[in-house]
Amino acid sequence: IELPVGEVSEIVSVSGDAPLVESTSNEMAALIDTRRVEHLPLNGRNTLSLVSLVPGAQELVTINEQGYQNNKVVMNGARPEESAWLLDGGANNTALRNYGQDVPNPDAIQEFRVISNNYSAEYGRSVGAVVNVVTRSGSNEFHGSAFEFVRDRSLTGKNFFEPDKTPLKQHQFGGTFGGPIIKDKTFFFTSVQSFRRDTTVFNNNAVVPTAAERRGDFSKSVDRNGAPLVIRDPVSGQSFSGAVIPSARLNPVALGILDLMVPLPNDPARSPNALAVRAEAPTRNNQVLGKVDHQLSTNHKLSGGYFWSNNSLIARFPGNIDYQWSDANTTQHNVNIHEYWTASPTLLNHSRFTFLRSVGLQVQEPGGVTLQDLGSNFEPFAVEKSDVPPPAINVTGYFNSATPGGGDRRYNSFNFANATEWLLGKHTLKFGAEGAVVRFHDITSSNRVGGNMVFDGTFTRNGLADLLLGQVKTMEWGPPTDKYQDSWSLNGYVQDNFRVWPRLTLNLG
Repeated sequence: IELPVGEVSEIVSVSGDAPLVESTSNEMAALIDTRRVEHLPLNGRNTLSLVSLVPGAQELVTINEQGYQNNKVVMNGARPEESAWLLDGGANNTALRNYGQDVPNPDAIQEFRVISNNYSAEYGRSVGAVVNVVTRSGSNEFHGSAFEFVRDRSLTGKNFFEPDKTPLKQHQFGGTFGGPIIKDKTFFFTSVQSFRRDTTVFNNNAVVPTAAERRGDFSKSVDRNGAPLVIRDPVSGQSFSGAVIPSARLNPVALGILDLMVPLPNDPARSPNALAVRAEAPTRNNQVLGKVDHQLSTNHKLSGGYFWSNNSLIARFPGNIDYQWSDANTTQHNVNIHEYWTASPTLLNHSRFTFLRSVGLQVQEPGGVTLQDLGSNFEPFAVEKSDVPPPAINVTGYFNSATPGGGDRRYNSFNFANATEWLLGKHTLKFGAEGAVVRFHDITSSNRVGGNMVFDGTFTRNGLADLLLGQVKTMEWGPPTDKYQDSWSLNGYVQDNFRVWPRLTLNLG
């Protein structure tokens, strides 16, 4: 019997799974990987909304405040201002209240990590969440993607309080592309996205005067109980005859305010004074990401990335009259440059430079219409200023023509950090330093810069009659403020993860 020699083969199989329990660190953290970023539904495709999946986190809120586009979340009861938001390891917080700024679209995200408690010494400045979003890099093969998401009102329901469906046209489109510049050495990745949303805001809360009431004639007007209105003369203390204010007593500034700001009633089915208004409120967002990675050697790597984002929106109805509104625009620039150097199998050094610039501009519209234009010589409104908004008028029981806040805020942050990690027997040492220079210029125009007046019926027992007679109860004025806030900081840390036994690790920092 012949037994031929068989072939000799050797197979080495390496497999690894994420541990069910992290036994080398006491950090409470969650990793949102590529699979979840790509496949979980995201309303508006805001990657940061996945933060809400982390235990202890409330729902992420995205809102524009005073010209800044903000992402904020409450983590384990800490205030939303107390979280740290990072993009590729660099600071990505807004200047005004320390909320998170925009990040690239989900197709450009590799992963992001959320640390919610027991932070290492490296993250010793925050008591809320530490959210670090990591963008994708190119590879030796060209890869790309394109997307478009469309919404309109054909699949939406009608609001119970509105006469028709809210108009809606929303388009969100873009793509990614990456690959090699020099094979095995230099790679690039880029991403673009554009968001267009055209919709309206509906308001029917205002009670506005009829044509007769604008002339001072309240003879056919009734209160909420259906009783005829009684208008008291603040001079004599007696009621006006027939509830009609003489035309000679009408204040010309008040008449100018009504003609300029307050439309006539248009919803008689509800009441003779009812007003229903629908105003356009478009939203726009554009963003671009570019990233280059270069392998200097097997032990030395450089990486640089630039992210630009611009948000704009029209915010209507600061009160319940569609006369004043705000035009908010946010622009941000993120630059991150990294150097990774593996000095030895047990020694790694990482240097990072970050530049963050964000500009929040909120314009009060319409501008250039002041109390002086309406005939008033009241100081300090007697000086013509093109950037001063109209006054805010609050008439109790009728309408509120409020003024939105405004301002121009510019924030520049320069940050340099170096971190060294050293494996030394049972010790994993990590130590580093970080220096930052921050410059913040804030010009704030309050909602009282054009004057804020209240007419509450103190003089005639009717707020509208007080306005027609020019009898204001309270008046507030707040001039614009111009603030500079420049600061610098230098911080250092040391962290030692000491593996005492296989089942006992001390995290010291």
